[in-house]
Amino acid sequence: MSINPSYDSMGKSLIKLEPKAVLQWLTKMPADEFEFHGWADPTYQNPTGEHDLASDLVADIELLKEIGPPWVWGVELQATAEADMDLRVDEYRIKIKRFYRRGLNRGDRPSVGAILVNFRGKSVPMPPDTCAGANMHHDFTFPIINLEELNADTVLQEIAVGTAPLAILGWIPLMKGGNTPSIIQKWLDIANAIPDDNYVKRELASMVKVFADAVDQGEAWREPLKGWNIMTSKIMAGWVDEGRVEGRVEGSVATWQSAINRLAVRVFGQSPTHIAQIAKITDLERLTRIHDAILDVKSWDELLTIK
Repeated sequence: MSINPSYDSMGKSLIKLEPKAVLQWLTKMPADEFEFHGWADPTYQNPTGEHDLASDLVADIELLKEIGPPWVWGVELQATAEADMDLRVDEYRIKIKRFYRRGLNRGDRPSVGAILVNFRGKSVPMPPDTCAGANMHHDFTFPIINLEELNADTVLQEIAVGTAPLAILGWIPLMKGGNTPSIIQKWLDIANAIPDDNYVKRELASMVKVFADAVDQGEAWREPLKGWNIMTSKIMAGWVDEGRVEGRVEGSVATWQSAINRLAVRVFGQSPTHIAQIAKITDLERLTRIHDAILDVKSWDELLTIK
């Protein structure tokens, strides 16, 4: 689970915007066949007493048309597909199976499923391990979603007619053809039609900025998104608060510089020249003002005009 914190955090935030709808879209399981009961703590205490992470997200699921033990689904997000990811997902499943318990009077070990989402690259399902003569068989099948294989135009059509959730608009830059002018315009047409008070709409610009940057397409979206105000994003506001708290607790120039650069890169994209300029600023009060203004300005250049 060693992925860029921006992609990791934003990916989890995207799923949490419309959890059941996104889980349904990822698994293709009919919505009337399961219920989402919330997110479980993805950490667990291993036998040595240390805390470890079982998966990026752990969903508490009830199957409505099947009788059996409770289910949990581990959701794993990968910035770039890795060759052994299927084995690691199986390891996470075993950890959840072994250590996870939930709810009063529900002490049974749960059935455990998994979902793997690759932002870049491709993973393939692992073949089952079978030795018929020895009566041995192990087969762990789970959905693998390679976003780069999905056609952005097709997914936009699904969103437009309501068969895919609005939150998936945030992943469009990661899909095939997702950064072409025609697709960006279709994205804007759909997104602009969403009511302004919709909680998903206020997060879309910040999500697209982060995921477009993940595939080096930030510039393709920069101009089209100029009319969108990411100040309304609770996710981005949370990142600002994290940086502000970190800066005030540490109280050092280096800490404020780091907090500014992490957030500004998320908002404006990578810029070694501007990051180097931030590194030259040693006035703590000015650094604080620069940090708190990141969501109010439109570019690195404008940010550095703050005195």
